[in-house]
Amino acid sequence: MTARDARAMGRAYAEEANRYGDFSAEELADEDAFCEAVGDILENHRQMAGHPTYDFGREKNSDSLFEAFEDGEGIGMRAACRQRFDRNGEPRA
Repeated sequence: MTARDARAMGRAYAEEANRYGDFSAEELADEDAFCEAVGDILENHRQMAGHPTYDFGREKNSDSLFEAFEDGEGIGMRAACRQRFDRNGEPRA
């Protein structure tokens, strides 16, 4: 696996959290609360069996894979926030 693959996978996981997360009304109304909720979903998901980061440890380039995956998650989280909130932090209609 390449770092590029790991980054794309991290972004996909964040986009999935945005799409399928069970967010409260407060989280959907407040950008900081929403971003924190997405981060919590991603953190909880890492503990599940079958998460791709478990396989990274077996790779020679495991450090770069972990780093790229986390970068991808960050990219996906920022994209999710931009999708749900405007520049002023107000929810999009």
